[in-house]
Amino acid sequence: MDSTNIIAIILFPLLILFLGFFGSIFTRNKIHTWYLHLKKPKLNPPNWIFGPVWSILYISIGISGYIFWSTKQAFDSDDFVSWFFYFFQIFLNLAWTPIFFGLNYLILSGIVNILMDLTTIINIILFWKKTYLAGCILIPYLLWICFATYLNFSIWYLNNSNSKMNFKKNIKVDEDEINQIKET
Repeated sequence: MDSTNIIAIILFPLLILFLGFFGSIFTRNKIHTWYLHLKKPKLNPPNWIFGPVWSILYISIGISGYIFWSTKQAFDSDDFVSWFFYFFQIFLNLAWTPIFFGLNYLILSGIVNILMDLTTIINIILFWKKTYLAGCILIPYLLWICFATYLNFSIWYLNNSNSKMNFKKNIKVDEDEINQIKET
């Protein structure tokens, strides 16, 4: 393995992990305030599981990108559509967190989830055509984001008292309650 491959195999996953880290900026304060008070479906995992799962998935997205890139060791026009869907699904993934946790737009974040599901399916198909492994590595990620789509719409439904298509569902949290949570 030459130095270009060694650098690339390290940089692809690290870049995706680094980009994914920015989502924690939006979730950090909302987990113990706004998100805590939302009604959640029975299949909602405990909060501690999301960090490790997303870390593993971000690394796998990076490795998939590396494997696809390593077939030519270049970003060329022949693979433009494949790279477009790869980077677009990453963009949608990164956009979801500030929409859901930052803005609390439950329907809009659900729509972003559906688009992410679809672009990831296309990404898997396009990567699979060139290198089976690059496509296969994205399948656990696809399963997780499909589950996230279910969670997103379930949370919207459970917290939408009038069942209208509200783009924003604000949960009022008492300031004393927030301070109590921060102290514990």
